[in-house]
Amino acid sequence: MESPPTGTVTFLFTDIEGSTRRWQDEPEAMRALLVEHDAILRDVIDKRHGHLFKHTGDGVAAVFSSAADAANAAVDAQGRLQDVLPVRMGLHTGEAELRDGDYFGSTLNRCARLMGVAHGGQIVCSAATVELVRDRGDLRDLGEHRLRDLSRAERVWQVGGGEFAALRSLENYLTNLPLQLSSFVGREREIVEVGRLLGEHRLVTLTGVGGVGKTRLAVEVGAEVLPHYPDGVWLVELAPLAHDELVLSTIAEVLGVAAQTGEPLATTLVGRLKAKQLLVILDNCEHVLGVVARIVEQVAAGAAGVRVLATSREPLGIAAERVRAVPPLAEAVELFLDRAAASGAVFDGSEQRRAVVEICARLDGIPLAIELAAARARMMAPTKILERLDQRFRLLTGGGRTAVERHRTLQATVAWSYDLLDDTEKRVFQRLSTLAGSFDLEAAEAIAAGGEVEGFEVLDALGHLVDKSMVLSVPPDGVRYRLLETLRQFAADRLAEQLDATEVQDRHGAYWCDRAGALGPGLFEAGQAGVLDAIDADIDNYRTAFAYLLATGNVNDAARGVLALGSYWYLVRNREGLAWSQQLLARSDLDADQRLLALANAGQTEAMFGDLRAGERYATEAVALAAATGVDPPWEALRALMNVAVHRNDPVAFRQRWEHAHQIVTANEPRGRQLLIEVQRGMVLGAWDSGELIGHYERLLPKVRRHGTPGLLYTWAACFATVLYQAGQFDRARELARSAIEPARPTGPTLHATALTLAASYDALAGDTDRARTAAAEGIRLARDEGLTRTVTYGVYVAAALAAQGHDPETAAVLLAAAATHADLLGIAGNPIVNACRSLAQTAVDAHPGDLTTARQRGENMTVDELCAYTLDTLT
Repeated sequence: MESPPTGTVTFLFTDIEGSTRRWQDEPEAMRALLVEHDAILRDVIDKRHGHLFKHTGDGVAAVFSSAADAANAAVDAQGRLQDVLPVRMGLHTGEAELRDGDYFGSTLNRCARLMGVAHGGQIVCSAATVELVRDRGDLRDLGEHRLRDLSRAERVWQVGGGEFAALRSLENYLTNLPLQLSSFVGREREIVEVGRLLGEHRLVTLTGVGGVGKTRLAVEVGAEVLPHYPDGVWLVELAPLAHDELVLSTIAEVLGVAAQTGEPLATTLVGRLKAKQLLVILDNCEHVLGVVARIVEQVAAGAAGVRVLATSREPLGIAAERVRAVPPLAEAVELFLDRAAASGAVFDGSEQRRAVVEICARLDGIPLAIELAAARARMMAPTKILERLDQRFRLLTGGGRTAVERHRTLQATVAWSYDLLDDTEKRVFQRLSTLAGSFDLEAAEAIAAGGEVEGFEVLDALGHLVDKSMVLSVPPDGVRYRLLETLRQFAADRLAEQLDATEVQDRHGAYWCDRAGALGPGLFEAGQAGVLDAIDADIDNYRTAFAYLLATGNVNDAARGVLALGSYWYLVRNREGLAWSQQLLARSDLDADQRLLALANAGQTEAMFGDLRAGERYATEAVALAAATGVDPPWEALRALMNVAVHRNDPVAFRQRWEHAHQIVTANEPRGRQLLIEVQRGMVLGAWDSGELIGHYERLLPKVRRHGTPGLLYTWAACFATVLYQAGQFDRARELARSAIEPARPTGPTLHATALTLAASYDALAGDTDRARTAAAEGIRLARDEGLTRTVTYGVYVAAALAAQGHDPETAAVLLAAAATHADLLGIAGNPIVNACRSLAQTAVDAHPGDLTTARQRGENMTVDELCAYTLDTLT
């Protein structure tokens, strides 16, 4: 089949009955039989024009355009498998979404549930499929059955002959599991895992924040494992209980155990359960945690055949317990679409679909929140819902009339957890709302302590909040924490009601400025990569702190933090760093010393990666301000002016500025900056004798290696390569340029993109076109994503050279014209090796006898995004 079918299709799901036991008893025989089983299914599905798109454990999932083909394939397969393995099969017809070769949607879930009620050798199908194959003579109506997704009953039909026991539907098992009025979406992996845990442990507790879907998952797991518990699966709802004393009697009542005169009810309960094999689901244990833990301990000790599946905001904390945290829903978009359709909403188009994706991300994949948002889709388009998410607690109200009271609004769901906290936990929770993204214990202690909360209390409170699912421990190492956005907003609202709210916010701002000041110097030391990672991990907190300080008039405090991270902005987020500097410079109350540094940082960023003319203006103003105030100009300003001289190919100006910068850095800056200015010495041809420069760089290498800063090693290699290229040592220069890529990688996208395009330039000139294409394409993608238009143009010149080498002067003309247009806007000329690529391409274009005016005009009119797309297309 050339491509998988779409639209209304029929699915065939299969599974080997009793496969687990067979693998345990006869693994070698099972292995051989499975090979034969797989070959039969593949052959039958292919011959009946089906598409096998997934292996599911010991079965397969296949899709057919024709229901008749699907039914015939199932009957054919059973005929050939009857002497091989007992295979149960299910057929269901409906619509499903195809993404990346796999299918998604409730139709698949329904098909899997149908298969699950069948026996080995049996084929069952839904009424939807029967409607399309009614002319078959081997259909048998098996009546209505409740499947294990616990939603509406399904009329089930058998296809083909054979006599089988009653279907394994819910009607044929002992259970009080409730009928669910909505379909169950996703969680297949969690269902399998929790079912496995119940087979190995007497108590499994599902933990997670309110609304994440613990109850629904527990109920679905209960339905899935029903066949393993001959005495039933029983749901005990503890949420309505206001007192501990009611817990034991409620559990006993659900299990049909009456109190006996003169005997403690717990003793009666355990005695009655001793010979039973059943599963008890204890739902919403958090507010009666102590008494539940005591009861479960007694049951676990006295009734070996009983398993308990609990749901709670925090673990029960007993020895027999195995905890499984319920994560946000991976299939959140699918859930939104399912619930929106159920509410009668109709919308289409890519814009609305993108809005749904963003809604689900903003709601952290919490099913309750997503369901409430989807219900609104009946009245407003997803784009409108997205616009109102900042008012989510007002928007997401409602819920079904039969819903538990605390689930009627999203705010009530969170409030249910919040009200169970003690006073210290509430205060810590409120104060943690000032922390954006993830945070570590040090930050939590610094900001949450104060007033009525002692420093030593924060650690315990944070641990309790994690246990109660109000704060998440961030994987993989669990040493950082975060609040789901929904919880953070709730906590922030509670903080705003407190008298010390401003004090907490001020403490947050001061802490992150101090932390920036402590980390900033490390950006030039051996642990540079680690410092970059540390700042990156808390970038949202730095942003929040700086924005708060600016908004509240603490401009110079904000400047202290922003400017301490100057090298971080330069290396990792230079456009953002420039924006922060520009915000500072727009404030009239910025102190002169802070203004000087802001001008220098803005000048460095623009001159090195942005608008050269703007960089020159900022840097020149910084030098003038320094002179007026009687201080040395910041080295960043002089570095910016050095780069201006590079692009203007002015060796005299470059040498003057380098010597000035060298004098200042040597006297005032740390060792890392001193070495950096040394490795930047050879950026312009003619400023020094090339032989002298080669010796200079060779002597520097041991010092650079000892210092161990990746960015410094990259800069040494890149600058030395330029010196060698200018001295005519091309092969050695190319080798150095290639070696610069790896040390640039850990410094972030800015230097990494530059290193890639630099190496691509050498490869293109060397005729190594495949290597050049790969490096240039990767560099352009990185530069595009970071807004580094200058680096994009360098990559485009490489692509133009490659087009010329490939005898495609028209493409080269488009690329040259486009790159020149954007380079002119930025006032840049390029470095020697990039200019060599441009000259190579220009020579080919000039030699072309045809008229390339149209090609040039096309390039001149391209936006940066259009240019990137066009260039990447030529490279790949």
